[in-house]
Amino acid sequence: LPFSSIYTAGKAFLSSFASSLSIEAQAKKIDVMVVHPGYVSSSFWKDTPPLSLLKVLAFIGQTPEQVAEIIMKSLGKGIISVDTGIFGLFGRWVEKLLGINFFVYVFSFITSKVPDMKPYYDGNAVVIKSKPE
Repeated sequence: LPFSSIYTAGKAFLSSFASSLSIEAQAKKIDVMVVHPGYVSSSFWKDTPPLSLLKVLAFIGQTPEQVAEIIMKSLGKGIISVDTGIFGLFGRWVEKLLGINFFVYVFSFITSKVPDMKPYYDGNAVVIKSKPE
């Protein structure tokens, strides 16, 4: 998603770390699992600008309880990476099938057409600072 580069980079790191760690942990019979939920209907995005894209994701999002249920069903099965939710599953499928370059191109094209992203793509974006605590 736009404005979430650090978040998505952190998820990518955790995926790579989990894959590497699982190789080492297998010798000790320890399973390692990383979960990639799609949009979760929670307060995680509450301080984010009200982008229409987030409203669409909220519509197809999943509840924390749904994510927890998927995690519990995956435990003990030797699964390293779990993708959940329509957006997470679709994104992973497109990335693996068509490649990351295609995924980035298509997602950038789509977001450039979203009205509330237009200032960002035109170079007129306003920096929104988080609220002081």
